Amino acid sequence: PREPVCPRGPGREAMARGLERQRVEVIVVYGRCDRVKILHRYLLRNLRINGGVVDRVHFVVFAAMQEDLEYLQQLVADHGPVYNIPQVTGRRLAKIYSVCEDPDTVYIKIDDDVVFLADEAFPNMVRERLRGRCGLVSANVVNHAILSAVHQDVGAIRNFFMPPDEWVAAEENVGSKDWRKPRWLHSDEGLAMGVIMKQAQSQCVWAMWECGAWMHESFLSRLADGTDCAYDFGWHDFHAHGHGNFLGDRFVPLPYTRWSINVIAFKKEDLAEARAADLAEDDEAELSVMVHHRMGKRACAVGHALAVHFSYSRQDDGIMENTDLLARYDALSLELAAAPEVTPRR
Repeated sequence: PREPVCPRGPGREAMARGLERQRVEVIVVYGRCDRVKILHRYLLRNLRINGGVVDRVHFVVFAAMQEDLEYLQQLVADHGPVYNIPQVTGRRLAKIYSVCEDPDTVYIKIDDDVVFLADEAFPNMVRERLRGRCGLVSANVVNHAILSAVHQDVGAIRNFFMPPDEWVAAEENVGSKDWRKPRWLHSDEGLAMGVIMKQAQSQCVWAMWECGAWMHESFLSRLADGTDCAYDFGWHDFHAHGHGNFLGDRFVPLPYTRWSINVIAFKKEDLAEARAADLAEDDEAELSVMVHHRMGKRACAVGHALAVHFSYSRQDDGIMENTDLLARYDALSLELAAAPEVTPRR
């Protein structure tokens, strides 16, 4: 028998209800236009002027080529003043957070390679942060070094296996606009391709492109047949096992305490314990581990706030060279968000 299809949630207007007076600003860590053209469609859909909860979108350039900068300049020109490139201060990664000046605003930091956002993701993340039981609040991110293990635990991840070369060559749908057609072989019989370790920098998923592709094939198959609610784990405490231990006077974090900050909601007060020098060099380690240790507060993820992270740096070359996943997410975003194309001026 087939798995039950997920019940349909409330409309977008209902999702935003009760947050009309809560200011929400998104900070995009910018560098790659081929990913941001996908993210842009979801950001437009989430703007308050379009029925969402987002009042402004800041693009903070971290590393970009000329083509990427031209695209961004055109994007901001076409969608300003809601879209903007803010003046920032600080070194390296710390400059991302210099935008956060208003104590009452909920900020959402998002990586430029987030290629899917459920309509309920931002509203549910904002509501969770306003409850005050967590500092940083993460979306429920697919292809995430910690949450992918949670997805495997709750049975959300389907078994997919890399097909033989001749199957790929013969598959006429490869490279097409059909995001629903799996490129890998689906089989729920037998064991999975591997065990996803619940560690921040494990081989699967953080280091292996094959694991990243597996995460994407599973998600896209569930979205296609309406069973994507299988990923909803409810609520996850990243620090349920503690923040770490002391070795003499030196604090040593537990290896599973660090988690990926691909899509996070927070307020200015959550940055108060951050050390600028450490934030500049490794904002993930500083925010996901050290800040919560100093505050004595936990970080959490919201199951009903689904998002998809495209690739870690170690996964990226393999995914781009061996799959057409980016094109499939592009097609999906056009279908779901239906936002216009933006091309740079010449």
